[in-house]
Amino acid sequence: MTKYISAFVLLFTVLGLSSCDDNKATGAGDATIGFASSTYTYKESAGIVRIPVAFTGEPKSYPIVFDVVAEIVDGDKTLDELVHFTQIEQLKYAGNPSAPAFVEFEIYDDQYINESRHMQLTIVSASGAEIVNGSAVVEIADNDNNPYERLWGNWTFTGISYFNGSATTFDFSITGGLTDEEIEKNADKRLVCVGYNGDSSIGGIPFVWYIDYDAETETCAIVGGVTMLEIAADLFGHGCTTTKLVTGVLADGKVYEDGWITGSWSDDYSTITFDPSLGLVSLIYDDGEYSGSVYGANINIVLKRK
Repeated sequence: MTKYISAFVLLFTVLGLSSCDDNKATGAGDATIGFASSTYTYKESAGIVRIPVAFTGEPKSYPIVFDVVAEIVDGDKTLDELVHFTQIEQLKYAGNPSAPAFVEFEIYDDQYINESRHMQLTIVSASGAEIVNGSAVVEIADNDNNPYERLWGNWTFTGISYFNGSATTFDFSITGGLTDEEIEKNADKRLVCVGYNGDSSIGGIPFVWYIDYDAETETCAIVGGVTMLEIAADLFGHGCTTTKLVTGVLADGKVYEDGWITGSWSDDYSTITFDPSLGLVSLIYDDGEYSGSVYGANINIVLKRK
């Protein structure tokens, strides 16, 4: 495999630094800097990644200032084609654990099947600290050989309002879950959609719905009866103290509190089409009881990758 070396010095800035009284030139001078691990692995679909930089001891004075070099070790892409680094100015650590230092970058997700690509990060200079474990190799693993993960990404929901026949369009994202534990639990079984009717979250709480995935039959289904959002607020002016939104299924003009809306994806994984006769609604629960009202009701649902 052709080897590409595309190196540049990355000078990062950590935001939110604060000073404290003990950050004076009285430290022990035994500070070290390095990576907590020598290897890291992320999928192409990981998006923005933060690799923490570890510190021990204390310098004679703060801040600790350091540079990082990034190199492509192997693969068929240059560094700029593979990742985008958020910061390119000096990275500083002021001795405040609540304001840690990170190497932060966004991984570009292509649609092609390929071998893993590897990038090496190396701390090449540090003012005020000894470099220990200063190199780490980052593996960027392909996600395109698995149809389940190929459905991850940014999408647009299109549908027809059951109430007035108007077009409904909003953007949302598909992943395997909101946490590592959820991703592991859902693997090859359930997709997590974040965003509904134009809101990705309400009150800081993600607005989610779910698509079950079946590789053998190459079908999927929007799942009814699952909580989308629950918040201690009266979102719709119903005089309640808590509001919960739950996915429901619209069929034959009736709303059901469970069930599935079946669909399938296109060969290029760019379109997911659901049974046009079935609709997705968001059932409104007030203080734990179904209010009889819904938030949105759409049929003819088609999802299109952005």
